[in-house]
Amino acid sequence: MALPAEIGYQPADWNHNNSKIELELIDCTHCGSSNYKTLLIEKDYKTGIGGSFRVVQCTDCDLVYTNPRPTPESIGVFYPDDYQCYVSRDKENSWQANWKRDLERAVLQNYYGYPSDKITLATKLKAWWGNKRIRRNRQRMGWIPYRSPGRLLDFGCGAGAFLLQMKEYGWKVEGLDFSELVANQVTKETGIPVHIGTLPHPSVKPESFDVVSMWNSLEHVYSPRETIRSAGEALRKGGLLVVGVPNKASRGFETFKSKWYAFDVPRHLTHFTPDTLENTLEAEGFKMVSMTHISRPAILRKSARILKKSGEGPAWKTWFSNKQLATFFADGGEKRGKADFIRAIAEKI
Repeated sequence: MALPAEIGYQPADWNHNNSKIELELIDCTHCGSSNYKTLLIEKDYKTGIGGSFRVVQCTDCDLVYTNPRPTPESIGVFYPDDYQCYVSRDKENSWQANWKRDLERAVLQNYYGYPSDKITLATKLKAWWGNKRIRRNRQRMGWIPYRSPGRLLDFGCGAGAFLLQMKEYGWKVEGLDFSELVANQVTKETGIPVHIGTLPHPSVKPESFDVVSMWNSLEHVYSPRETIRSAGEALRKGGLLVVGVPNKASRGFETFKSKWYAFDVPRHLTHFTPDTLENTLEAEGFKMVSMTHISRPAILRKSARILKKSGEGPAWKTWFSNKQLATFFADGGEKRGKADFIRAIAEKI
């Protein structure tokens, strides 16, 4: 395969531990077009493995994707064992954390239809107070409508944090992750079934779930439309698909361009915007319910560190490593519909 000259291909860069990293040139994974324009070229700032990676935009449907990309057989070297989503975090048990969970449970039971033995006056008061106190979208990110009988599949579940949260709130949960090590670890530690692999999967039966969630997962898959189609097959009619991905049309990207932390090449194979994510969901027969912009100050802070380490760009952009400044800027992006993260909820019709 002849690789594009603009990525500066050097064979020595594409050997890791005496194994050759294979790349593949692809057409648009949404519309199949071979027409695209180059947006940027950047290295993998996490592992330092490989050469430069190119991000392109389809000139027919506007989808942004990594091209060329590592083949499925080669992508594993770019996922170290300490990759962020594989690292489990201990549940916080301070009184403040427990009180917040209590308020959150009351909100979900009172306003989102979650299971409860009885909605008491105390529950209603907690729900009212929780709805006022827990106001930021990033705090409400996991607040999704309940669908009876409450079976939820978390695709790309990683260390299982969302599975545990939803189980605590009354869902019957299962996970799916391509890392055998992580899947087995989650099942061993929590008792929650986690299947190894991707969608479609033989253990995921048709119309067996009420919600399929995909947090920071869809951007990693090789065929987003096939994955969405398989999720639709796993859902009952009226079931919900919840997708959370970085937003390429964000203020963060506009500020940092190729140093924007959420590009994360080559692990992120597709770089969605609200429009292209909605197009993908609707192309596979889903009806949009909502699109929520979610402030992520950490993405800005990490972008500033990448920029500083690279020695490129104006010095003022490195100021976003400051937590307060990053939060102010990120929250402004959320209010203007240009946050670094978006959550789509779509219904199977």
